[in-house]
Amino acid sequence: MQSVEDFMKEFVRSRTESYREWCKAYEPYIERFYVAGYRPFNPRISVISSESERVLEVVRTKDEVYVVTSGPLSGGQHHHRYGLVASGDSWQIASVEVRCAVCSGPGMRKVHQCKPCNGSGWVYLSGQSREEEANQ
Repeated sequence: MQSVEDFMKEFVRSRTESYREWCKAYEPYIERFYVAGYRPFNPRISVISSESERVLEVVRTKDEVYVVTSGPLSGGQHHHRYGLVASGDSWQIASVEVRCAVCSGPGMRKVHQCKPCNGSGWVYLSGQSREEEANQ
């Protein structure tokens, strides 16, 4: 069985290469529709962020493995939590969450439960917390 750490290294390496290809494909579009020097979005930032993502923690539960990563984003740090499930001799990503930007992870705002993450400290990239998705 491939180790979680090796899977994540392979995932980040492959994603980074995809982002590099995206940068190449994006250039003709920018040149065609925008004035020189103006970029409404710079895909190279995705490459830089992807290259620097590092595993901080691996948490194993009965059914899943969670991998928390960190990397730079807009001058600060971002954290992702990937939910992995075993797939043959390797892993597949079953969920991706980001650390809640409102409470920064503890799930509380002052003395109240954080509403955006429902107290979990994490928000699905789709904008839903695990609890909201489970209740649908």
